[in-house]
Amino acid sequence: MNVGHGLRSLWSATLVACLGTGCSEQKTPEAARIEDSRGETSAPLLGTPSQVKDLNPGSQPDNFLHPAGFFIELGNTVLFAATDKVHGRELWRTDGTAAGTSLVLDLFPGPTGSDPSNAVVMNGRVYFLAGATGNGVYQDGLWSTDGTTQGTRLVKPLHADGTFLTQRNGALFLGTTDPARTSAGFALWRSDGTPDGTVLLHSEQVETGVVGGHSAAWVGDTLVFTSAGATQGLSLWKTDGTTEGTVLLSDPVPGFDFNFVGGLIECGGKALYTAQLGENVHAL
Repeated sequence: MNVGHGLRSLWSATLVACLGTGCSEQKTPEAARIEDSRGETSAPLLGTPSQVKDLNPGSQPDNFLHPAGFFIELGNTVLFAATDKVHGRELWRTDGTAAGTSLVLDLFPGPTGSDPSNAVVMNGRVYFLAGATGNGVYQDGLWSTDGTTQGTRLVKPLHADGTFLTQRNGALFLGTTDPARTSAGFALWRSDGTPDGTVLLHSEQVETGVVGGHSAAWVGDTLVFTSAGATQGLSLWKTDGTTEGTVLLSDPVPGFDFNFVGGLIECGGKALYTAQLGENVHAL
């Protein structure tokens, strides 16, 4: 099987993520660890991978750079993003069998694709970001699904490009570009999964900001995220879920408009991230 064919296929396998020893008390037994040519170790694959269904049959990939995307479990079904020969990148479902693997809904009818991403489960439904307009300008919306065609619906168009989606205590938090700038700035949204309950908490109407360049992590019940501000480049912010509680936490280099802050991850009750301290100078 060539590489392209492998990327187009949906595989069933159980993966074990090795987080190392820094943020996890569980350690992989030495006998089970695999060391590669670079000296890096990882946990082995459990079981024998087998092809469930080839979504894009043929000897050459039609979309080599867009293999199957996120995989998220909902009951006995796994939802994921993928493309085939007819549709663009859309929402699919599988029960682990070829017969039970099918397109959920073509959100953007035709070959364009809505490009679903950033899926989370909340209250028995999967929420995700995907294209919500077909006017030639790609803009995301918040979508919801129960894994069926009839149960998949647009919650609210955001008129911006999505960058992250997370949930805590029955509330969704979305990061997008500024709706007034489309591909720049930043906006933070909160949603209870309904149109009226999806509201803008904070926005930074600036001409900077990179689509997909924002990250977020939970530290307790506080969401820490990156945002470009009106008076600084990408910086560290936090929110308690209210407009008043959404504030700037740290600007690594005040006055430096092109600094980069990203890679946020929670570790031991703290948020770790990388920051650009100057030209070609980065720190953890």
